Amino acid sequence: MRLEGSPTVIEFDPFQTQQAGNVAGPVTGSQFNYATTHNVGEAVRLADGRIFRYVLAGSSALVGGTINTPQAEKANHYEVNPSAAISSFVTANQVTVTLGATAATAQEYVHGFATFSSGANDGISYEVSYHPAANASATLQLTLFGYLQNAVATTDTVDLSHSQWYNVSESSGSTDQTTRAAGVCQVAVGANYGAWVVTHGLVGCIADGTVAVGTALVLSNSTAGAVTGLSTTWTTAVAQVKVGVASLQSAVATNSKPVFLTID
Repeated sequence: MRLEGSPTVIEFDPFQTQQAGNVAGPVTGSQFNYATTHNVGEAVRLADGRIFRYVLAGSSALVGGTINTPQAEKANHYEVNPSAAISSFVTANQVTVTLGATAATAQEYVHGFATFSSGANDGISYEVSYHPAANASATLQLTLFGYLQNAVATTDTVDLSHSQWYNVSESSGSTDQTTRAAGVCQVAVGANYGAWVVTHGLVGCIADGTVAVGTALVLSNSTAGAVTGLSTTWTTAVAQVKVGVASLQSAVATNSKPVFLTID
């Protein structure tokens, strides 16, 4: 577990981007973040009510005024079993699981979570500090922030989930109704750079077609990086990813308009 400490955030600049460092081994001490100054996922609430989160871009650059999403989750990494029991857990900060039929790339779960869904640790989510790559159906050793709270059995089940703020990319405009939203960056962000995104409050973002003031907004399923109005068809609406409310009518998909985000 990591504590933020003082609520004062040093060197907060919503328009600044930072080149990420490379961490080859387990992340410890001052290496909590991959982007030099701030922790991935760190939140800042301003006096005007806006909330910013610190994210790390993936292998593609991010565009200012567009909405971004995290990595897609992998169904074959849900309800996986530990490959070995751990009885001496007081100083244990690693757990190894056997993956399903999907490989894991190195560090894709960094700043994400290993959540136990059964066993003595049932309901506990452990933040992941580091892990190597692993083949499909192979074992994956996860290094955690902090120590296990209870013993681990090979019959336990663990769900692996990505950080909402790590390795983010511009929303695809096609398959994002099955993912989450990470926020809107106000400036261009280079590939593998760290930056602040808005997750709550007013920000400019492109909209997909005409969206009236007060309309609930979701991720667009046709325009990359855009938001669109919530479908009025109930069966469609319940499956959409809600992100905020329109603050000004928009009719031009290529122009940013004020939207009020409610991701946080």
